[in-house]
Amino acid sequence: MYCRLQGYRFLLARLYIELLRDKRRKRDVLSTLNQLPKGSVALDDAYNKATKQIDEQLPGDCLLAKRAISWITYAQRPLTTNELCHAVSIEHGDKALDSDDIYNVEGVISVCAGLVAVDEESNVIRLVHSTTQEYFERELLKWNPGAQEEIAIACLTYLSFDTFRSGSCASDEAFEQRLVKHAFFNYSARYWSKHVRPVQNRISHLVLGFLYDKALVDSTAQGALTPKYKFKGYSRRFPNRTSGLHLAARYGLLHLIEGMLRGGKHGKGNIVDILKDDYGRTPLSLAAEEGHEAIVRLLVERDDVEGDSKDKDDRTPLWWAAARGHAGVVRLLLESKKVNVDSKDLDGRTPLSWAMQHMHEAVVRLLLRSGMIDIDSTDPILGLTPLSWAAKFGYEAVVRLLLESKRVDVNSMSSGGRSPMSWAAEWGHEAVVRLLIESGQADLNLKDSIYSRTPLFWAITGGHEVLVRLLLGTGQADVNSKDFSGRTPLFWAITREYGAVVKLLLGNSMTDVDLKDSTFSQTPLSWAAEHGCEVMVQLLVRSKKADIDSIDMHGRTPLSWAAEHGHETVVRLLLESGKADVNLKDSNYDRSPLFWAVENGHEAVVRLLLEQDDIRAELKDSGGHTPLWWAVDRRHDGIVTLLKAKLGKGHVG
Repeated sequence: MYCRLQGYRFLLARLYIELLRDKRRKRDVLSTLNQLPKGSVALDDAYNKATKQIDEQLPGDCLLAKRAISWITYAQRPLTTNELCHAVSIEHGDKALDSDDIYNVEGVISVCAGLVAVDEESNVIRLVHSTTQEYFERELLKWNPGAQEEIAIACLTYLSFDTFRSGSCASDEAFEQRLVKHAFFNYSARYWSKHVRPVQNRISHLVLGFLYDKALVDSTAQGALTPKYKFKGYSRRFPNRTSGLHLAARYGLLHLIEGMLRGGKHGKGNIVDILKDDYGRTPLSLAAEEGHEAIVRLLVERDDVEGDSKDKDDRTPLWWAAARGHAGVVRLLLESKKVNVDSKDLDGRTPLSWAMQHMHEAVVRLLLRSGMIDIDSTDPILGLTPLSWAAKFGYEAVVRLLLESKRVDVNSMSSGGRSPMSWAAEWGHEAVVRLLIESGQADLNLKDSIYSRTPLFWAITGGHEVLVRLLLGTGQADVNSKDFSGRTPLFWAITREYGAVVKLLLGNSMTDVDLKDSTFSQTPLSWAAEHGCEVMVQLLVRSKKADIDSIDMHGRTPLSWAAEHGHETVVRLLLESGKADVNLKDSNYDRSPLFWAVENGHEAVVRLLLEQDDIRAELKDSGGHTPLWWAVDRRHDGIVTLLKAKLGKGHVG
């Protein structure tokens, strides 16, 4: 707030200095200072005085200042000093601008009563403060009523210069030379329509003359539609054969389109649909893409307009409107009865597919309610049905709409054999999952074709506790289903260390906690013990459901794995269960947990194991070696001492 107030003060001081510039006597200075306002009205009053000061200048200076301030206020992007100087120099009827005809920036600034400034780094000319912009956006048309019309005429006059009547440039070099030589061309080509639209009915004769000139339209289309990034041949990457009607439709110039259609100069044989540019785009296609409802309505009502005309990518006006999310245009096209709702582009994708992808919910609703759509069609690129798409991205309203249709396949399989329930469960869309369950048609145990996982698996891998609870609550979800690796939902919850989900599964009476995977024939407890997942081991042990001495494909127990990796806390939990056999040997090396702890030097674990009353420290492995032999061989001196103390003096490995 302090900085903003300081900015106001400096701005006021600057404006007041401008007001005092022509005061030569002390009493004139004092009189002016005494009349200056105080408080919140000071800025507006200062701006009012500044504009009055401009009005009191010589007529030529006053006109130049009004033009400059009008341009800066209404410009669609910041103008460089060179662009502004060209803009304010244009006179209606000009055929060219010689260097002698162009104002210099110092002259422009000098007549603007301190209201404009130049940013030295960017060379952009602007109003001195954001409040100046706000002031003129409110007051400019009162001060300069013809501003918008003057700007529109200046743009059209510039674009109609004789040099542009040769049409578009044939090469990148020629195009770049045109941009350099004609500083205002880039701006006027890209933004003329923005300035014309508010005043199109007042200058229609001038604009129509411009739009009927094919060479000027061609030149302007190149300037406006050429890509901003450069590559070889970029200057020719714009729709050739663009007509004036194309431009008017693209930019939403309804009044002018009406005039062109009445005039009959838009195309051969007065057939609007014949007007296709090099990209195959019609005026209707462009209007639909930009969301110009009034123009779309005007065109689709004509008998000579094909509502489903396709461009070079097989995209129809409906496709463009749906992809851009223009619900009003989509409604008009559907009501026209001229469109194929399931029309496919070159990639085989429909308007519904694109509307779903870009989350245009209102458009999706319109397309679905048309009753003319294949409700279970699969997108060839994304591999998703409409219901799968809505479920994946959590479009609750669309899912509800699809279910209400009574025509949708709730278990439709999309890419990877995934069902809508599968997608919704993975991404945690609770409301969608509820809707699918409530439909009474969703198969909760459908597996995908890649990972062989049910929706319960996907809810777990996503860590969605609420959905796990919801699915288990139906009593229909198979808690012991196995995926491609032979792992169960519990196994995956353990590997993800989702404690809350593990508790839910352990609390389900149907959960078999000892089902083994198909890779190593491990139980969830065995995996958790091997990887040192202390909390998971604790939950499994305390559930009293897990087999503490479950054997995997190597004959290894959970205690064996925990001992090998030195997971002291896990070893302690297993021992405290009272069910762990400390002397159980594996089938590969004939080693008990003690062997593994000794070999890897886990002294704390060795100490825990030796504290067990039934520990047998003298056992031999398949090589005939004892734990003491391994401790000596590995030079684990502390463990050697522990083992000798357990075995007694004189014992040899």
